[in-house]
Amino acid sequence: MMADNSSDTNELIEAASKGNREKWGTLLARHRDRLRRMVALRMDRRLQGRIDPSDVIQEASLEASHRFSEYLQNPTMPFFLWLRFLTGQKLLELHRTHLKAQVRDVGRCRRRSIAWARLTGRSYRCAILST
Repeated sequence: MMADNSSDTNELIEAASKGNREKWGTLLARHRDRLRRMVALRMDRRLQGRIDPSDVIQEASLEASHRFSEYLQNPTMPFFLWLRFLTGQKLLELHRTHLKAQVRDVGRCRRRSIAWARLTGRSYRCAILST
């Protein structure tokens, strides 16, 4: 028995577990809008120009496809909560990847500015303003 899912969701899960790709797509599509709103609310504002919530949902859906058999073996939570959990993990992973890269870029820019200041004989502050 699936954990507290509606009977309709349970039917879709059962069909998807037997390899019905159309039902799997329906199951994911059913929750897409709620997940998109969750991602949009939780996404760091610095990433909003770089990453679209739909991309996060797509990556989480791919992860769910890979881990669906795990869910079927031990469905301890409703399917939507499991999908929301995976989506949250994917969003956190993207935050770490992109924001860490952004910090590295800022550091690289600063190092370039210092090097430029040394080469041109300008003060460091002037080098930052001119880059």
